[in-house]
Amino acid sequence: MSLFLQLLSICFSFVFGIFLFFIFKIRKFFYVDNVFINYFVKFFLIISISFLYFIILYFVNGGIVHLYFLLFIIFGFLILYNFFDI
Repeated sequence: MSLFLQLLSICFSFVFGIFLFFIFKIRKFFYVDNVFINYFVKFFLIISISFLYFIILYFVNGGIVHLYFLLFIIFGFLILYNFFDI
């Protein structure tokens, strides 16, 4: 993989971490009183977000996942979690 594709993938992973932070903040809108439906909605949300990441990563760099991509997702999430208390 070229250096440009690696940098593009790292930037995408960082931005995706920021996106996950906002999903984390608005997850209370997905709350349902029924426990079974609540777990189903959370499970569907997690699966769809993961699927979205891999689909976009497939178009960015052919679907290659490195450990540092996942670390940049966490890094992007933690940056907003620590500095922006929404």
